[in-house]
Amino acid sequence: MRLKELLKDVDDLEISTSIKEYDVNTVKVGMPAVIRTDAIEDVEFDGTLSEVSPTASKSTAAMATGSVLFDAKISVD
Repeated sequence: MRLKELLKDVDDLEISTSIKEYDVNTVKVGMPAVIRTDAIEDVEFDGTLSEVSPTASKSTAAMATGSVLFDAKISVD
């Protein structure tokens, strides 16, 4: 099943995610990304890193684990 069959409008589809602090200096906007989901096993989608927040997020999950995370967006190709 193709992504276009699952969604009606995929022209401007973005995925919100987060990047761990120790990885944030190794990624750059424009890098290719592979998108996987538990909902559709064994299927991968291509994407491009379109945005990385310049500041760390203060999510509850990050504070609970002591992790420092940076919000990021991936544009689905």
